[in-house]
Amino acid sequence: MSYQLEICAFDLASAIAASKYPIARIELCGGFEVGGTTPSFACLQMAREQIAIPVYPIIRPRGGDFVYTEQEFEMMLREIDLCNELGFEGISTGVQNEDGSIDEERMMMIVQAAYPMGVTCHRVFDLTPDPLAAMNVLIRLGVERILTSGQQASALEGATLIRGLVEAANGQMEIMAGAGITSSIIGELAEQSGTNVFHATAKKMIPAYKRSSPIKETGSLAVLDEEELKKLIQKLNKHFGLSS
Repeated sequence: MSYQLEICAFDLASAIAASKYPIARIELCGGFEVGGTTPSFACLQMAREQIAIPVYPIIRPRGGDFVYTEQEFEMMLREIDLCNELGFEGISTGVQNEDGSIDEERMMMIVQAAYPMGVTCHRVFDLTPDPLAAMNVLIRLGVERILTSGQQASALEGATLIRGLVEAANGQMEIMAGAGITSSIIGELAEQSGTNVFHATAKKMIPAYKRSSPIKETGSLAVLDEEELKKLIQKLNKHFGLSS
């Protein structure tokens, strides 16, 4: 049995570096501070020019919840059109209703607008009140995979629900475990969750400024930790019985 490893990159350099390793795809994001937003137009262009493996840009106009205004949703549809024009393999996105359920009408519009690109439903899924019902909606709409932590703070904590989703999906869609995934727990997670699709940042944090700065709110930057990525691949190869 093989596996898929998706790496989430928050800058172009990290995405390019990750693409040199044997991974399935990259989720390309901006806005690390708010958990990911749509990358800039220039970043999308350059990623398409310089990365050969599949790239799934996140389509998310802002941080916060996933209940969007008409204007925000129109922005999302235009960004999806742009990703299609640039030739990306897919997108990562999601929308919800006020009650937390998946917005079925808008997700249908997204899947239709994205075609022939694939669609991953990101962790908006972890905010849904009925995960099994949400999964069935997404299967019906043709979404190809769900990114989930099993509705817990980390995928390892949510491994029981992830296993239940894998079993309930029965091959109709991929259940991708994500959140808190490191090389130290990836084998245990694979064993407990029953999935073979994983999402990790493999990141390290570096200071936003190399020199002293009065601008304190900028925090740190998240960049790819190539040593951690190598360890993730080694641990997954070992778990799934593949050569390093």
